[in-house]
Amino acid sequence: MIVNAVGSKWIDRALPPVVVGPIVMVIGLSLASTAATDATMRTTASGGSVYDLRYFAVAMITLALTIIYNMFLKRFISLLPILLGIISGYIVAICFGLVNFSTVAQAHWFSLPHFQIPFVTYHRNFIGEQFCPWHQLRSSR
Repeated sequence: MIVNAVGSKWIDRALPPVVVGPIVMVIGLSLASTAATDATMRTTASGGSVYDLRYFAVAMITLALTIIYNMFLKRFISLLPILLGIISGYIVAICFGLVNFSTVAQAHWFSLPHFQIPFVTYHRNFIGEQFCPWHQLRSSR
């Protein structure tokens, strides 16, 4: 609503491509090592990492599908290549047997979340209480 009322030129002045480009590049480069590890390594039961070709295949198929979606989709759906890539990658991972549905199969059909009440051990303490002379007399007895 604010952009409709004021316009978008102030956004272009505050965040020019010269500023946004390097920020996106730094974020991408900092995530590159994690992406490479997740695309090739599987964590074993003992906590170690083992190279798994299935993980690499799923990553490459997902990347290829996302690039294809970005290049060939038209109209509104052309705005969603990343979302479609995530969904496609999940389906490919299911086909490769990398998704474990055991916890989903054991889950209840209907369930309420576990609610936690904050400040369960809350003790009243007023801001000015430590400066009151009668409060200091009571606490020293």
